Amino acid sequence: MANATYYRPASIADIDDYHDDVTASLAIYFSNPSLQHFQTRFAGYLPQEVSDELIERLNETDIRSSLTILAYLEAAFRSDYEDPEQERKRDALSKALRPLWQAKKQHARLDEEIFEAWKTVHMERRRLIGELRAAFNFRHWLPHGRYWVPKLGDSMTTSPSCFGRGSNE
Repeated sequence: MANATYYRPASIADIDDYHDDVTASLAIYFSNPSLQHFQTRFAGYLPQEVSDELIERLNETDIRSSLTILAYLEAAFRSDYEDPEQERKRDALSKALRPLWQAKKQHARLDEEIFEAWKTVHMERRRLIGELRAAFNFRHWLPHGRYWVPKLGDSMTTSPSCFGRGSNE
């Protein structure tokens, strides 16, 4: 494989810090009626309507942060899979991934092939891999309009409202 430079997103701790900053900023933005922007933006709103809108924004922020974390995890799995040094490694995972790389190159499917190799080598992590698959099902559900109830697995509820802080109903 040619010398590829892999972009690795910020650490998960950095993603978490960013998420905390955004949620704190939203809380300030939506809770300070003395600021000019608040009076303009929420003119005519009842306090409950402002609160409901804050919950919607926080829910969307949670979803965006989860997507960033899933992108980070996929990059980590893929860069490990596509590691050009893998040819020289003798550990069980590298040996399991090598034939997949030779057959599929960068076209291997994360959920069906790369995760499967991890499961066969790390039997003790089967449950974790199953939970990752459920999380990636959530990721696939998001860009498709969120119009069906996703099948996310045993460890996650199947109600889309579970991904947020509450419903506005």
